[in-house]
Amino acid sequence: MYGGKEEGGGSLQEGKDICWLKFYFNLLKVGSKPVNIAYPLPLTSFFAFSLSKSGILEFAISYVFCFFFFIATNLWNHVNDAEDDARDGRGNSVFLLENRRKATFLVLLFYTISALMLPLTKDTLAGLLFFICLIFTWVYSDKILIGKKIRRLKEDYRTEILTYLIVTPSFALLIWTFFSQIDTLGFSFAMIVSSLYISGVLLKDIKDYSVDSLAGYKTLAVVASPLTLFILSFSVFLVAISLVLVLSILRVIPRTLVLTTIILIPLTYSILSIRKAKWEISLKTIKNIKLYTLCYPTIILLMGILSLFEV
Repeated sequence: MYGGKEEGGGSLQEGKDICWLKFYFNLLKVGSKPVNIAYPLPLTSFFAFSLSKSGILEFAISYVFCFFFFIATNLWNHVNDAEDDARDGRGNSVFLLENRRKATFLVLLFYTISALMLPLTKDTLAGLLFFICLIFTWVYSDKILIGKKIRRLKEDYRTEILTYLIVTPSFALLIWTFFSQIDTLGFSFAMIVSSLYISGVLLKDIKDYSVDSLAGYKTLAVVASPLTLFILSFSVFLVAISLVLVLSILRVIPRTLVLTTIILIPLTYSILSIRKAKWEISLKTIKNIKLYTLCYPTIILLMGILSLFEV
């Protein structure tokens, strides 16, 4: 009898543990979207590791930092957008609405853990850079606390762009501080990475056009046409490639990185194909759009690999 009860109790506890693990795994999964070159892809850390000639430990620490910071940032954004997403029938929105307090607690916990990792950086500016990223990413998404009194930064294309221009280079420099002090090489790394990241985020709102429009937001996707966004994105991507080319020739970064200009072949092909389809987002163009977006992780990975073979 006692053995049977213990077995039953154990099974019940095991079931609760599985449900608990599944719940937090779902939160972590939501916080891992959208996929970007810093997290869950470890490409930004890999590029900094290769360029700085640092160690595996620094690479691991920087990626762990990205894990906690991006989970917090993404989850906070999704929690605040849950009501809008629910009206559009998007997955995970109901789950987040039902568990808003627990999700917010995880956001605060992960922001705190990432802050506690700052003593592992190698430059005193890391704290300031972290504070800038924290404040802007919080206010960018927040409509639960501060957002009740002021409009969210993400709801207007002007403050949306301002956030990108401030946070993206700041975060790139912050990642660099896990590997080395901020110097010319660090600034070069930040300029290249932030240019590529900004090029990518210029397109991210296109898929949210209907939700943003119904909510009355004036995001980039609402005020600008897909044509404008693609041209802007492509132009900034070309700026990133030009930076790599010039800095390679000047030997600020390894000369081998000049080979990354090969990315112009698939990049130009994809943008011309989308142009031929009159910039429409459809099943006909989805293949070329995927090729275009694949150029981002490809060039970062290529730069990381080539940096290992500096000449």
